[in-house]
Amino acid sequence: MAVTITQGNLSTNCKYLSYGGSSSSADAAEHCKQITDTLVTMGWTRYDSAGAGAVLGSDSAATRVLRRPTYDNATTGNYQYLGLSVEYLNTSYYRVRFTHAADWSDPASATAAVNPARLSSGTSGSYMMSDATGCYVDDMLGYGGGGTIWLFNDTHGTMFVFTSASKLNNGRNVFYVGEYNKSYGEQAATAASYLHNGIIFNGAQMCYHSGAPYGATGTQAVWRSTGTAGTSKSTYISNGSPAADGGGGPSNTSATQIANHVLQSGPSYPQFALTEYPTSSSSNTGFGRGIESTPEAWNNTYVGGSGSQLATRMHFGWLGWVGHHGPASWNLDSYGGSSVNSHFAHGHDKDHVGNTGWLSRLQGKSLDSYNEGTVIYEPSLSIGHTSRMAGNNYTYTYSYRSSTYSTSQTYRYIKHADLTSSYSGTRIKFSVFGKMRGVKMSIGFPNDYLAFLDSAVIPVDSSGFYDSNGTNTDHWCIPLNAGGTVVAWFKK
Repeated sequence: MAVTITQGNLSTNCKYLSYGGSSSSADAAEHCKQITDTLVTMGWTRYDSAGAGAVLGSDSAATRVLRRPTYDNATTGNYQYLGLSVEYLNTSYYRVRFTHAADWSDPASATAAVNPARLSSGTSGSYMMSDATGCYVDDMLGYGGGGTIWLFNDTHGTMFVFTSASKLNNGRNVFYVGEYNKSYGEQAATAASYLHNGIIFNGAQMCYHSGAPYGATGTQAVWRSTGTAGTSKSTYISNGSPAADGGGGPSNTSATQIANHVLQSGPSYPQFALTEYPTSSSSNTGFGRGIESTPEAWNNTYVGGSGSQLATRMHFGWLGWVGHHGPASWNLDSYGGSSVNSHFAHGHDKDHVGNTGWLSRLQGKSLDSYNEGTVIYEPSLSIGHTSRMAGNNYTYTYSYRSSTYSTSQTYRYIKHADLTSSYSGTRIKFSVFGKMRGVKMSIGFPNDYLAFLDSAVIPVDSSGFYDSNGTNTDHWCIPLNAGGTVVAWFKK
């Protein structure tokens, strides 16, 4: 008996598919059909040539190809393409593949994507993964048990949310495919070139990853001095836990002073992936401002290596850049959650200042805190470097006096900045892009202050972007991290 899937409408721009447990691997095709048929009713169109009621591939590894006009379609004739695949993986889950591409060369082929969005982190990490075909997830669509697939759709952006009794609304279950607006120019080599501006992200990946091309995670440097000659010590903290200090300690602990400078917060993976990237003519591979040639897809040869990680950033207005910048790499969860106190802190003392997310002190209200509004952000995107940065593992020697007559030495490594000296990925031109279409964000809420499918009224302009003088429009809330300190808003 085939899997039972029931479609429902939550609002104009939100539909859902409730499904039961599967009894056959062939049910993959039914999932693929139901998801894509629903997306067609929401503005996508079928592009593959499989025909009505059919799929490309097989019933246990089914694909359909959809497309929709880009924002500039009237002048360029271009489209966004999405190959939606559901593949039997095991008796627990199906693999769901989101092949978000710049073009599709053959409507009769499930693998004819041109420049699909791919993550340089490859199969690393526990969120959305990537291979030569594109991005995929292995543990969201259940096989043995039921659940719900939520589809939030705007004209140029779509959000997929997977829920079930075993899945938390913690951002790992959220996937966005869409495009950004080209507020900062085309970023293509010549007027005849065109940059396909598709973007894909996973909620948790966007929140927890630092967007820094560096192999280590969460490295922090800590300097300690007792203020007494000959009794100083330095060490480091990795992932928030103090490393062994080599024995002994400062003889005058009451005079100890601590300066903690967070160099990186979160895994060194990109926060999002694009269908195409502007390329650089710089002799330093992967860096520079000059444009070399037509935009390229991510070079999948380098997927997964720590030296291939691409710097990504998101600009949150007055908060500044989130992700790789300068000597530090901050993630979005740190801004709105409990990891750091302020974006403006530099070398602050984490041990002596409370670890409460500073925006959460406003109890989820807007910055004036006199009304019940929320702070709305529509982050612009940025990628690449302006120049090569010397990333090194510095060796420091420290001495301390463990007793009146005893002195000992040891060595520690402090990983500093980002290791771009070994970058081997696609040559990326440093670029600033526009805002993502269809999705707005808020950060800094206390844990569980907002929940999935809470709502807010946000004024928007005719393109769907925030406008204080625009039309008041209802939006659904979609948590992007654990506790919902970071949320997305999608138009109802």
